[in-house]
Amino acid sequence: MSIMSQLALFLVKEHKYKAITGNLVLVGRQKVNLSLEQAIVMLNSEGVAQRPDADIQMDESTVGATGKTLTDHSFLSLFSDAKVSALDITDYEGAEHIHDMNEPLPDHLEGIADFILDGGSIDNIFDAPATIRNISRMLRPGGRAVFFNAASYYPSAYGMYPPEWYFDFFAVNNFVDCKSYIGCFDNNEILKDWDMFVWLPLYDTGQGLTYFRSDFVTATPRNMFCVVIAEKGPESTWNKSPVQYHYRPAEQKELYGQAAIRFAQSPRPIFVVERYSPQLPPNYKFVGTWAGSE
Repeated sequence: MSIMSQLALFLVKEHKYKAITGNLVLVGRQKVNLSLEQAIVMLNSEGVAQRPDADIQMDESTVGATGKTLTDHSFLSLFSDAKVSALDITDYEGAEHIHDMNEPLPDHLEGIADFILDGGSIDNIFDAPATIRNISRMLRPGGRAVFFNAASYYPSAYGMYPPEWYFDFFAVNNFVDCKSYIGCFDNNEILKDWDMFVWLPLYDTGQGLTYFRSDFVTATPRNMFCVVIAEKGPESTWNKSPVQYHYRPAEQKELYGQAAIRFAQSPRPIFVVERYSPQLPPNYKFVGTWAGSE
């Protein structure tokens, strides 16, 4: 599980919109793909000040660590005063909370987090619905969760989850916001540049559903990952299951439409690097080429 440069930029942009503070829980210890110098350049590019008391440490312990990139705690401390801890199935990388996310969340972990980062867990845990429920239950009202997981085949991933999967879950559980992005990259080259798109759930083509494929942009299909931000409200739940678009009862459809309007009207902006408009289905918008760390 890793904080790629694109995910790092997403977190900085979210912090710039609304400060990441309080208790931050990582679902799995994260390998950061940024050096200190690269991270500082990123903060400067976004106009985010580096915290003077940031805890600067190089990663010597996560799987694949080189000693040349920041620890997850150090990267986050550059801009956030949040107290960072990690949850994992074992303590092999120093996780502070031990729990198998295939299983129901124990009561002592409910409501412990103001911010949760799933940097590639849902696609590697067999029971993905249990995991998203557990993450939602761990959040306090007003808390936020960021998800970064495969949306197309990727080596070793258990599953592939499109933006509709996240939207429907957070719609039926009455979250106050959910915005989904798709990053496309070539031939498993996840550390290189991604073309980023935002998915817009409220649209009307007159022809029913349209679907996103990476070859809408290039002739060759590419890997796709979702980056999703969801914000919990005081009336949000975590235990309701959505019904897929084609099969949901007519009386339920208004709920999803109302959620789409609510999410669209949220003050959270769409995060853009540069503006450009390739030919795409009407419910997707190109939001720039986000640079990789290689």
